[in-house]
Amino acid sequence: MATDSSKQSASSGSTSAKDAAKEVVSEARGTAKELGREAMDEARSTLGYVQEQARMSVDDGKDQVATQISGLAQAFRKSSDELRHQEMGRLADQSEWLAERIDGLHRYLADRDSTELLDDLRSVARRRPGLFLGGMAALGFAAARFLHSSDASSGSGYQSRSARTHFDRETAEQS
Repeated sequence: MATDSSKQSASSGSTSAKDAAKEVVSEARGTAKELGREAMDEARSTLGYVQEQARMSVDDGKDQVATQISGLAQAFRKSSDELRHQEMGRLADQSEWLAERIDGLHRYLADRDSTELLDDLRSVARRRPGLFLGGMAALGFAAARFLHSSDASSGSGYQSRSARTHFDRETAEQS
């Protein structure tokens, strides 16, 4: 009989250990799920913040470009007025036409936020991929040309580096 009692005791101890282990596993799963939810919430919050910062940065850049485009339209209008004053009506008309188109681009950029611009860009890319790719290539060439001219006018172009190298050699030889 003592053996039956020890078997029951061992069996009940084993059952309570299993129950305790199941409870620990259940608590661990619950804690892991909660931590997972918190991590996902934090990731969503961080993603939202980063997206908002990126949108604000793009909107600021868009506003700067719109301002520069407006200045370009004004320059074409001024040249149109000067051409009219010099009695060059046809060139003045073309300059005014160009100023109107550039001003239209300014209004388009100024009136839309970055999300609307991206949607419009995607739409053009889907409807007319050739036009989109050609426009992007032209924009890339224009940007490269602008950057190249900015680099040359700031004194850091090839010619300036070459002159500095020559100056450095002369200075080293004199020492």
